[in-house]
Amino acid sequence: MNTAKADFPVDTITPTVERIAEECLSAMDTIARAAAEKASSRFVDAGTVMSSFNSLTAVDAARNLSQVQEIERKAGHELAREPLIARVKVRSESGVEKTYYFARNFTVSAPGISLTSYNSGAPIGRLAALDVGDGFQLPGGKWVEVVEKGTYNPTSRGGEWDGIDNRITHEGFDMVAVPSLRAAGRAGLLGSTAIDDPFADIDEPLPWIAPQRTALTGVGLRDQSVMNKVQDEIFRLPIDKQVMLEGPPGTGKTTTLIKRLSQKLTLTPEREEDMRAVTEHQLAGDHQTSWIMFSPTALLEHYLREAFARDNVPASQDRIQTWANFRNGLATRVLGILRSGKRTSGFLREDSAQYLSALALENQPEFYADFDAFQRSVYIQEIEAAINLLRQSGEEVLVNIARKLADRVRETASILAIYLEVDAVSPELREWTTKARADIVDTVDRRIEVIARLRGRQSITELSQLVAKIDAMTNEDDEDEEDTLEPETAPTSTRDRMYKVLRASIRAMAIAAWTKRAVSRSSKYKPVIEWLGAEAVGQAELERLGRIYMLISAVSMVSLTTRNYFSRLPQRYRAFRKNADSRWFQPEAAEATKVTGDELDLLVAVHLDAASELLGSSRVRANLTQGNLQVLAPLVKEFRNQVVVDEATDFSPLQLRAMACLATPGIRSFFACGDFNQRLTRYGVSRRDAFDWAVRGLEFHRVEVAYRQSKELRSFANEVVKLSGGDLLETTIEGPRIAEGYAPVVHVSKSGSAGQSRWIASRIVEIDSIHTELPSIAVFVPREDLVVPVADELRQALQDTNVEVMPCLGGQVLGLDRHVRVFAVEHIKGLEFEAAFFHSLNDLAVNEPDLFDKYLYVGATRAATFLGLACDGRLPRLLEQATQGMADRWSVAN
Repeated sequence: MNTAKADFPVDTITPTVERIAEECLSAMDTIARAAAEKASSRFVDAGTVMSSFNSLTAVDAARNLSQVQEIERKAGHELAREPLIARVKVRSESGVEKTYYFARNFTVSAPGISLTSYNSGAPIGRLAALDVGDGFQLPGGKWVEVVEKGTYNPTSRGGEWDGIDNRITHEGFDMVAVPSLRAAGRAGLLGSTAIDDPFADIDEPLPWIAPQRTALTGVGLRDQSVMNKVQDEIFRLPIDKQVMLEGPPGTGKTTTLIKRLSQKLTLTPEREEDMRAVTEHQLAGDHQTSWIMFSPTALLEHYLREAFARDNVPASQDRIQTWANFRNGLATRVLGILRSGKRTSGFLREDSAQYLSALALENQPEFYADFDAFQRSVYIQEIEAAINLLRQSGEEVLVNIARKLADRVRETASILAIYLEVDAVSPELREWTTKARADIVDTVDRRIEVIARLRGRQSITELSQLVAKIDAMTNEDDEDEEDTLEPETAPTSTRDRMYKVLRASIRAMAIAAWTKRAVSRSSKYKPVIEWLGAEAVGQAELERLGRIYMLISAVSMVSLTTRNYFSRLPQRYRAFRKNADSRWFQPEAAEATKVTGDELDLLVAVHLDAASELLGSSRVRANLTQGNLQVLAPLVKEFRNQVVVDEATDFSPLQLRAMACLATPGIRSFFACGDFNQRLTRYGVSRRDAFDWAVRGLEFHRVEVAYRQSKELRSFANEVVKLSGGDLLETTIEGPRIAEGYAPVVHVSKSGSAGQSRWIASRIVEIDSIHTELPSIAVFVPREDLVVPVADELRQALQDTNVEVMPCLGGQVLGLDRHVRVFAVEHIKGLEFEAAFFHSLNDLAVNEPDLFDKYLYVGATRAATFLGLACDGRLPRLLEQATQGMADRWSVAN
């Protein structure tokens, strides 16, 4: 949009602004009254309405009625506080004009008012994002042209409505700012001057001014109630899209993300495509709560929650999370990759060491492909070995099944295809196994009874003590355990536990006899085998039992292929780490018993990738209670109908692949935003091709209208990108930012940290001198241990002012808006301030040589108007080039 031109005649603008103000105030009052009436309405009790319904349908009908009434109540309360956010007048080709009003989230029936929810996704809502002069096709097919547009901030004062800091554009003039609708209305001007005053016609104050930017006083995300045309088009894309939204800082990427998620939470008949994608999918959970947003920092989580609240979206800690917190919980509770209090198999987490090589971390797609190929090869070999055993079994049923499966398994590497092949023969396998197991259990139990009678009570007591020790032991790699088609019932008595252990011990003896090898010394059943003695079961009987046990195990290996794929993933990774190409690992990795966070990302991504593939099949979804698929059941509730990622370039390709796999199969709604120039993590995604690998079907979109920065600061940030070899994204600076701003200032101290702090304090006083209220100011230091010392130095330097300084350790202390905040530079993503200062830039260049240009760029783009750069000794080379000709103060007071 353009700013109002200075030579526009007042009599062209003022009457129009006055008319629009009166119409808006009247609409606010009408909508607010209707909303208040709706909010205070007495809603019908669901039980009363449903009393005559069929009892089988009454519960769902009552729940639906309750939800509808709750939405109506919420709509009433919100619209009573904020009746509208935009007004658009259109004209048809025949000259007919119509005015549309737009609320944020809800609508209400108000006499004489055409009100639409902007966030609902109704097609007419796009009108609010268009510019004057744009054409639009109404839902009925008629084309209209936008001739007036305004955005408003309603407020109720003394029982009367007003709109403050409004923006209005008209076909006769460019955008103007209207500080107060009530002051602009004709009624507000009548009688304000004497009738006989000859200067009355020219002495009245103008109801409008040229648009001016308001200084930022807080650090949260700004409220952009109506988006521009490009943002609007993106946020209205269908829900089943995979989107990466690129753009420089301050272009509204996160705002677009939040608006999109908010809009998609409410399914309306106008968005038939979205409604069908969700309601017709078996795995779609409660849509209102089935979403998750990943944020790179805990500090940003707080501001994101505030932004969601403005769009009426409750955002609990379960909804907005850092990836590390979510991943650790998922790997422990659901995937079984990490150990927990109840499950001692799996890995422990290593948080202080790194087992992966730099090559693996820098080439994560290749590392993933190498491991996935290895582990799938091992998986196929295990299945083929089991099939081969069935083929040689001499059992006609098993031989025929083995012949059917052998070629088909060898021809595919698809887990889904293998499952479908095995599922087709599983009834026959189950029938054979049931008969064989019944025979073997009967034989073994009779032998156990004979042994117990011969041994006597004292020996049985000794056995019970051995069983108690075994129950307390864990051995995740114990090969004596038997795979079963169905989960075994947990023992409920001491006798049951003893029988279970004795059966397992005889099984170990039988398999050893059949395979002509001794029972492993590390077997937890070794003490019980010694208690039984070599003569407990005859050799011939042991060999017969061993053969059947091995066949049952082979049948189970085939029947439980899907379960084994997931449950044995940690074991296959251990084997990969011991045998893999040394280019992927540090030398100590081969003997390591823990996994690092990056390795955990790999395992979670592989697990979720396969699960997503399987659950994309309706046949799999219909059989989740089947023993072979029960491993997937706990994961179903972890899928989300919407997965969104803020500052996506801070996440690694492996992390993004895992996140994308969390999107409900069949819907696959994934929306991320970020800027490759803002990547502040060493192994965050840095190229489009890596992002394409992480998220299949990804579409890249770009926003280019900057709302935060002045022209001067935008130019400096672009210079940093060019000098560092980054991809420069051109931007258009929105409205009043074009004519305002100050060039950055730079200072090289000769008196260390304290000298830098004193210089920054002097610049803060400069800023304070031109503002009625101190705007938001941040000071960035290179390390966490400098936060408090620098805050103390600033506090000392500002002791003769009323300016307070707040050290924000770990980025967790939010402080008050009037405080100057001191952050370690690692916590700055996503925040915005009126002024930002770098302290000890040369230290940052030394500590983070690979990311220095990224930190400088991101820090510089946190500032809207003022940027100060301070260092000790000598400027880093990049800054020497970028700051040539810059002053060391603004002298704004002059």
